[in-house]
Amino acid sequence: MFSTVWSPTSSTPSVSVCMLAFRVSSTVFKRLVYDGAGSQQTFHHGHTDSHSTPMDEKTEELRDIFQSVTDDDTITESQADTHGSLTAEPAVEETLRDTITTMRDRLAFHTDLDTATLVTVVRQFYAGDADDAIAAAADIDARTVRYARLDLHLVRDDDADTPLPLDAVRDAVADPTDPDPDAVADALDAAPEDAAAACDVLRAKTAIQRSNDRYRAEFENVLRDRALTERLTATVHEDGLDDATDGQETDVDL
Repeated sequence: MFSTVWSPTSSTPSVSVCMLAFRVSSTVFKRLVYDGAGSQQTFHHGHTDSHSTPMDEKTEELRDIFQSVTDDDTITESQADTHGSLTAEPAVEETLRDTITTMRDRLAFHTDLDTATLVTVVRQFYAGDADDAIAAAADIDARTVRYARLDLHLVRDDDADTPLPLDAVRDAVADPTDPDPDAVADALDAAPEDAAAACDVLRAKTAIQRSNDRYRAEFENVLRDRALTERLTATVHEDGLDDATDGQETDVDL
């Protein structure tokens, strides 16, 4: 893997070659970094694959240096500005859809949004978007986003900041899994909209507790795996070789 640097005494760039001297084999490393990463260029001794560009003399020199350290006859260089992924995007999408479908089958949803829209809500929620931003991404209104989030057990800390304490709301209803906003409004002498908002949160929190928070865990596991892969790959592209080859850096003018 080559990184371009600028020489302080020259207007031409040079290539900083970081030798691969890692705790795992270079073959495993390259598979880790480049699986699913898009277009690649593979150099072999004396020739290039049909999809690669011809090697000039300097590139061959760098290749030979790399191979002398790694004892490997293949160098793979990414030619796409992509993140790569161990958790393939179709698998992420399928897992999110399956989890949402299971929730819809087992729980009472209060929105009739299609699965694709709910997947967008999940993704944008874990991306850190506020409800307004999620609404824009999903092409729905922010109020519907809130209902969808609660159906999906995606409760924000400030959702519980209602004028009515949830403990009082829970005490005022017969069934916390399906609280009646009118009964709450009457029991607590509250505005109907405040009672409804509090009941929505109570319903979601009760469902989360009774399901042992399994559905959020499933969302988080698949999205965390993908995020970890993206961070790992980005780190490798930026400086993963530098740490493993301290003191073995060679500059070659192009």
